[in-house]
Amino acid sequence: MNNEIVNIVSNQPKNTSLWAYFVRSMTKNYANFKGRSRRKEFWGTTLFASIFFWLLVGISLYVSYSLRNITIYMVTFCIWTLATIIPSLSLQVRRLHDMNLSGWWLILVYVVFFFIAMAEQVFLQFSILSVIAWIIFFSINGTKGENRFGADPKAP
Repeated sequence: MNNEIVNIVSNQPKNTSLWAYFVRSMTKNYANFKGRSRRKEFWGTTLFASIFFWLLVGISLYVSYSLRNITIYMVTFCIWTLATIIPSLSLQVRRLHDMNLSGWWLILVYVVFFFIAMAEQVFLQFSILSVIAWIIFFSINGTKGENRFGADPKAP
């Protein structure tokens, strides 16, 4: 109990497990577009969000197929998307902040994804390249020390 009070007062998360980062991203930092996010927080949240997404897809497709009603899958997918889009965007913005980049760079990323999706002939090749580029981009180490978006999240 005392550790929790110390964590709240110091504003530094004591538990840095991947699960703890996921929970904080989906609750406390749900719409927090300020500050910085380290790679561990980004990839931990991405890991657990992906696991839950694929579990929901599997379960909803199974139920939809069993009941011969695709609506269940579509509603589940829409609810998941609405529930996770804000924390996903805020996490990506904070990750860009850690690299000392503005969150507006996300617009470029999503505009490129949109135009690639519209070009059906080259969709597969470019989508694979886009995902690889996204993985590499968000794997870049953040700036050491304080930057214009706040203190280094790795600092003790």
